[in-house]
Amino acid sequence: EKWLIVGLFISGLSTSAQCGDVDVRSRLMGYEWQLQSEQWEGLGFDPSKELITIVNNQQEAAHLKARAIAVLGLFPSPVVWDLFSQLLVESEVVVQRRMVDTICNSFSSQYPARLEALIGGYIDHPDAHLRLRVAKCLGVLGTATALQIVDQYRQKLQASDQTWELDLLGG
Repeated sequence: EKWLIVGLFISGLSTSAQCGDVDVRSRLMGYEWQLQSEQWEGLGFDPSKELITIVNNQQEAAHLKARAIAVLGLFPSPVVWDLFSQLLVESEVVVQRRMVDTICNSFSSQYPARLEALIGGYIDHPDAHLRLRVAKCLGVLGTATALQIVDQYRQKLQASDQTWELDLLGG
């Protein structure tokens, strides 16, 4: 009887150790999934490690990776900054667009100078939607350099025939 209780206790420990990953993964599921910060608050543990594992897993479904990235934005840390920076540099343009939004929302107050340095060069990217997202983020930063970059971008648009892009930029 004593060994049965010890065995049940040990199996309970291993189950609860696995619960974090199962719980994190289950919170990313659902056909109409939306990021809800309250769903991730008060977990009793930091889900970043499990989320980063999902993002870095080459075999993982793209939609789960995208959701994990969105959730990681709720847990800004130096490790998450490094991951997001790497993803911005190494990803295709569709992911880069999302990464600019996520990095800006997560790190604009924590790392404004680093953020400005990371995204500033993307203002000349061939993709207009990425440029607009970069300009929006730089405007949020509001530093003298960031605003100068946005102003130069606006002047460039005014001198071109990209009126739709200028309209979306706001002027």
